[in-house]
Amino acid sequence: MNQLSPKVSVIVPVYNICGFLPATLENIRAQTYRNLEIILVDDGSTDGSADICDQICNIDTRFQVFHRENGGVSVARNYALDLASGEYCVFIDGDDLVKPDYIRDMISVATSSEASIVICKIMWGQDHTLADFTAYQPENLPRKTDVPIERFRYTNEFRHYTVSAGLYSRALIGALRFDPEFSVGEDLLFFSRLLRKARNFAYIDASYYYATYRKDSATHAVYNPNQFSEILAWETVCKEATYESEEFLNECYAALSYRVRNHYDAAYLSHYPDASLMHTLYRKAFQLRHHVYRSPYRSWTDKVKYALFLTNPRIYTGIKFRFKPQI
Repeated sequence: MNQLSPKVSVIVPVYNICGFLPATLENIRAQTYRNLEIILVDDGSTDGSADICDQICNIDTRFQVFHRENGGVSVARNYALDLASGEYCVFIDGDDLVKPDYIRDMISVATSSEASIVICKIMWGQDHTLADFTAYQPENLPRKTDVPIERFRYTNEFRHYTVSAGLYSRALIGALRFDPEFSVGEDLLFFSRLLRKARNFAYIDASYYYATYRKDSATHAVYNPNQFSEILAWETVCKEATYESEEFLNECYAALSYRVRNHYDAAYLSHYPDASLMHTLYRKAFQLRHHVYRSPYRSWTDKVKYALFLTNPRIYTGIKFRFKPQI
């Protein structure tokens, strides 16, 4: 491996995001780390995104675009992984942004610490504006912190992680692929499986990745049954953690409870008409209550709120969002 400048494969799934895509692609093109192959997988876009991909390929030969019939984000990423020739891979969603030194600093940490996974903090668009991210400047040197893999998996960064905010050794990924059975939550499942394989892990305590919050995105649209896939993905993570420590297994179920609560809120605020789904979500929340109460990583206020929700979920959710009607 060329220790000075290993090739990085940048994988970008694209589907009907023409309003965001030019900024994202220029953002990738402006990376200070230059040894990149950038694989764009157009997943059957119908809004002009395909043309934008073609245009940037004509400008910068590091970009390649592959036009395919719509198959979902997992299929698109898997297709790119089969083509990737870099020694490392990063995943960047077509409507997100990264700092100019994102890949440079991730590679620096990976090569200096021999880490097969390097991740950074995420700045979420629902909590921060793009101006916040633009103004934010990480330290001149990456602020690597020594967080063991096991300890990291008890943090909010793991519970709310997206696979896009990381760099991964191609050797570690190997034959592992995203599971197309999950339309939402596939990235968490893929990441948790990578963590189980990894021996060396590095964490940069700085925000290099900006995840755009869109109300029409797969995870934030008006509630539809496909979003239930996120809960199924977390249930799979829990099942796969059965043979790990009791503490970690409890935290997996506690994280699942958070997703169940979020789905109940989304369905309630969307006036979702299927009463059986609402009942299923409540039943799951009730079954998971002991994991929440046992967790040393949940504050007592969170536990009280959870108990109040279980007492009367409709009244609690209605009051909770009385002055915050949008999710």
